[in-house]
Amino acid sequence: MGPCFNPRFEARVVTAMRVGVGFAAGTFKLWIRDGSVARYRLDLAGRLRVRPEAILMQQSSVTVLHHVGTTAFALTESLRRKLER
Repeated sequence: MGPCFNPRFEARVVTAMRVGVGFAAGTFKLWIRDGSVARYRLDLAGRLRVRPEAILMQQSSVTVLHHVGTTAFALTESLRRKLER
């Protein structure tokens, strides 16, 4: 966690459930900065039954949002005229 993330504004959700004969669990962590979502992390783990074997799986993803509200795009002149009507 870098200096721009305030640990007081973290939300964490932990859940676990049975899936057939396997097991699945996950955590979701959310970072808020200046009233907007700045980053989130999803960790998943589980055991799946495939035929006679149990397969352990684990997956993590982190998404960081940059420059929120500053999206820029170019319009063609003909489209610009249509929008100005």
